Amino acid sequence: MAIFSIYQRFKTLPMLKISIADAPTGSGKTTALAKNAITMLNNNKTVIFIQPTKDLNQQTAKQLADLNRFAHIELINGDTYPKATVARLAEHLRKPFDQPHVILTTHESFERIPYRTGMERYDLFCDEIPKAFKTVSERLPHNHGKLTEAITVISRGSSYGEVRVTNEGQLRRIAENRKNDAVDGIFQPFARSILDDNYRTFVNLEQYENLRRGSSVETHLTMFSLVEPKLYAGFQSVRMAGARATETILHKWFKRL
Repeated sequence: MAIFSIYQRFKTLPMLKISIADAPTGSGKTTALAKNAITMLNNNKTVIFIQPTKDLNQQTAKQLADLNRFAHIELINGDTYPKATVARLAEHLRKPFDQPHVILTTHESFERIPYRTGMERYDLFCDEIPKAFKTVSERLPHNHGKLTEAITVISRGSSYGEVRVTNEGQLRRIAENRKNDAVDGIFQPFARSILDDNYRTFVNLEQYENLRRGSSVETHLTMFSLVEPKLYAGFQSVRMAGARATETILHKWFKRL
């Protein structure tokens, strides 16, 4: 078990401590986490248990019930709330069940919670080490302006630049895409990533400038976003378990911070 701390770039946030368990595939890490969650439940703690897939959520819900048939389990994912998963999760966290319980959801749903309040009430378990970054790329040699005109890029060295917002209203219209516009649908993943306060978004400077100049060499708009530690801040505790955990990009990125 490794424990490391991250001093936030933002002074308003506390130091973040994360416990990391390097558990090989097939070693029973999910079972160990489930048993630990029930122990915490018995000690009047409430656990948010996030996993990569809905199927794993279902399996773990059964496992938790087998370990303690009286355990209150909230399964909140695309199967139980197919059209309002994130909204239901955010509402539950804002107005939780008034007894200790376990909330099961996916990594993706957890990351998309728009407003995070009351996180100090929960202990967070991550089954598998979360992804450190996400990439969006589309072939847009002529029509990238709908997005690129709403942002600016600040150099972060010789190779990469960080994306900053200059027209938030434009980006929010694309991100929400309330009229289900097909063109906005193409730009939607870019806009959502840029606006996500839990990520920092970057571009390759040479590639980006070639695209902006209309070079025939570069036809793709490509952005990658790195997760900020504050996504996991504010909880009573944070525990992550996964194969070769200390070799993952997330671990290396957070250690660097």
